[in-house]
Formats: sequence, structure tokens, C-alpha cells
Amino acid sequence: MSGLVDARDAEKQDLSKLLRGGERARRHKALVEALLTHRMLTRAGKSEDRRYLLLSHRSVLDHWSRAAQWLKQAAPRLKVKASLIDHYQRKHKAEDRWHQDDLDDFANLALNWIGSGEGDDGRALAYLKSGLCARLDPAQVGLRAETRLARLPFTALYAGDTDFFGSLLHKCM
Repeated sequence: MSGLVDARDAEKQDLSKLLRGGERARRHKALVEALLTHRMLTRAGKSEDRRYLLLSHRSVLDHWSRAAQWLKQAAPRLKVKASLIDHYQRKHKAEDRWHQDDLDDFANLALNWIGSGEGDDGRALAYLKSGLCARLDPAQVGLRAETRLARLPFTALYAGDTDFFGSLLHKCM
């Protein structure tokens, strides 16, 4: 569900993430279909593709128990994304302005992005990934490292994000 609906902004999300048949899509398929049935989510986009879902209103998530439960689970990541967006909009450099305490949460968000990854949302994701590359200390990288950031090259590879893995690997070379 988090790959389909950004509860913070109610942006439209790519429905193909549901159609890929991944574990997340199977886990939330019933919720998405129920939201569509009750017209709380609508299909949007060009009439020939209709690949996007649009949340009718944020209150949908607050007042429907299953959706509210999802929002409660996603709230920490939404808070991390809001913090990242603040850095992005202020054009903060990761090396100068990102707090050490935020790095593990940012590393987790990079591989569990909430949003469409398109337009400004995509630029924020690229900003996040380049900032994490800048903050990565090659001497700390390890499969059993203490921090998520130091394990990030391995988790990016495991998650199938080969482009991000390549950027992190390049930083380590």
C-alpha cells in the first residue's frame, strides 16, 4: 500500500506496483480493491491507461479502520520522508546538514520509498540516494555493520536496486 498511496500528500501513485505481483502488492491487494469499490480510491490518468490511483481524501485513511491501521504503521516512515523533504526543499547538503541520528532512517527510506518516484517526488528520492552516497564511510561498510547506512550497499543489492548499489559500490572503491 505504501508504494501505491502517499498519505501525506495524496499524490497519485503508479498502479503497476500493485500489478507486479510482489509481496507488498499481494499483502495490500484486498485493501486497495476495497477502497476502489467504495470509491475512496479512484483510477486516474489518460483514459486509455488509467494506471494511477488517487486518494479521494486523507480522512479516508483516518476513519476507515483497515486504512487507519496501515497509516499508523506507515506514520514513522512518513515522518522521516517529511524530514527529508524539508532538507530537500531547503537545498541542504547531506554532508553539512543531515543529522547523524537520521542516517539510518534515511537509509531505510531509500529502499522503502513512499511515493510515486516521479516528478518532484523522484527528485527527492534522487537527492536522498546521492546524500546517502555522500555520507557513506567506506571504512565502515560491512554485511554485519552496526548501522543501516554501513549495510546499505548490501541491502540495496538484496532489494534489487542495482543502480543505487552501483553508486554505493563506486563510493567504496
